Amino acid sequence: MNVPESLISLIERHLDTSGFQIDSSLAQAGLDSLALVGLLVDVEDTYGVTIPDELLSQESFATPRVLWATIVAAKKG
Repeated sequence: MNVPESLISLIERHLDTSGFQIDSSLAQAGLDSLALVGLLVDVEDTYGVTIPDELLSQESFATPRVLWATIVAAKKG
């Protein structure tokens, strides 16, 4: 699954870091609960999707690849 560069850029802004790969661990890069909420709001605004509560977990935000799969799944409903 291709992860758009726009998602990588969004993640980098929230974690104040660069050089993410699609399988980089967001938790190891510092994604805490506060950063997760901010990232979630930006993801929903940027991609015009609402991520349902059942998909809101650390696992859904594990890596950029997993997060993109979560966004795609939420778009499909």
